[in-house]
Amino acid sequence: MLTSCHTINGQHQLYYAPSYWASIRLIGFIDTNRVVSFDGTARNTYFNSELNFPQPFLEPRFQFTASYQQQFSSKLYGLAIVSRFAERFQTLNIYRITGVHRGDILGFDFIKKISLEYWQTNYLQPKELFRIVAHAGIGKKFKKLPICINVFSALYRFSEEVQSVSPNRRRLDKTRLRIEFEYFLNAQTSILLFAMRETDYWHQVGLYDENGNLVSPDGNVNKIFPIYGMTMFFRFGKISSDVHINWIW
Repeated sequence: MLTSCHTINGQHQLYYAPSYWASIRLIGFIDTNRVVSFDGTARNTYFNSELNFPQPFLEPRFQFTASYQQQFSSKLYGLAIVSRFAERFQTLNIYRITGVHRGDILGFDFIKKISLEYWQTNYLQPKELFRIVAHAGIGKKFKKLPICINVFSALYRFSEEVQSVSPNRRRLDKTRLRIEFEYFLNAQTSILLFAMRETDYWHQVGLYDENGNLVSPDGNVNKIFPIYGMTMFFRFGKISSDVHINWIW
């Protein structure tokens, strides 16, 4: 549901009501260099620009993800990720390969990621396309406290236009800014809480409802979605605190 609309420097800012995600993630440590994980997520979330609808609407969405992580050195990682999204009448498969560099800045982990995604779907035009994703973030796992705090940002761009109502494409399709707080109950189990701001970037003609009321304004439109969520982690196998587990959202 649209809650407010403002215009700043000629760009329309559309703010939507919060949505909520909940997930369970199983992490299996094969050894100190190889990790597999399985993730199930339920989202009470809004369809947005990815789904090619001019006006987002609330709809339950389920995501299932499997990933394999290979550590090449103390700083370099590679991931292969497969995700399937299921809604009431639509499906989406995403295949992702990711390169990760883990550095250090002032005692914080400084993580950079670049991903290439291949999409297969039954509702977008085209039905197959690619997307580039760039992540960067800092994090801190405290040695004397069972907590970890992370702040991440991400930039998204499709290989070609997928927003049929947008005559002029923006430089980016989506950005995300996310802050996480993870509390470790023990070596095997932890709970993570997060807050995220997701912004979709459009250029579109004005949209009106059947009564002539403005639904979405003409010009550059930024659709802003606040998201709150929780993830439960369960770890198995040869658990090592020295192995960094890369986020997969």
